[in-house]
Amino acid sequence: MKNNKNKITKVFKALSDANRLSILEETCAIGNKCSAGEESCVPGSCVKNITEDSGLSKSTISHHLKTLIDADLISTKKEGKYVLCEVNEDMLDELIKYINSIKKRTNLWRTLILRKL
Repeated sequence: MKNNKNKITKVFKALSDANRLSILEETCAIGNKCSAGEESCVPGSCVKNITEDSGLSKSTISHHLKTLIDADLISTKKEGKYVLCEVNEDMLDELIKYINSIKKRTNLWRTLILRKL
């Protein structure tokens, strides 16, 4: 369980920056134009496009991508001379599951308190 909390903590830290949230949202888009000029047939986004769309420097984008990769939120793969980012849906599912478990415990406590009133 502690290992899971460490993973979730990394995810929350990674998501605590507006630029990283934007990068994650961009990565979730389907059919983004790749710098090669072709439609991508897989979910994801080209790192070059993320850099151009964000207005941030390449080194800043690189730092943010590393944080998202370390949190296991995205992965990258090289296709020719381009690097594509893809969202790790398993990690998003784990995050949702964790948040739902907190919500269930909160609702349980609320129910117990209301019964005592």
